[in-house]
Amino acid sequence: FSPDGRWIVTGSRDKTARVWDAGSGQLLRTLAGHEGRVVSASFSPDGRWIVTGSWDQTAIVWKAME
Repeated sequence: FSPDGRWIVTGSRDKTARVWDAGSGQLLRTLAGHEGRVVSASFSPDGRWIVTGSWDQTAIVWKAME
């Protein structure tokens, strides 16, 4: 969950992470860029950034909402 509880970020086997609206369940954004399944995803404490980790042994920092 984002610090304010508005969004949820999930990782997936399909090499993406997704950002969801916590209230409605609507998909807001798909984060694509890893070459392996995304096994971790978290918001920064201020909610401005998301970091994802993958089986491809990389981490990517994303702007939470553009």
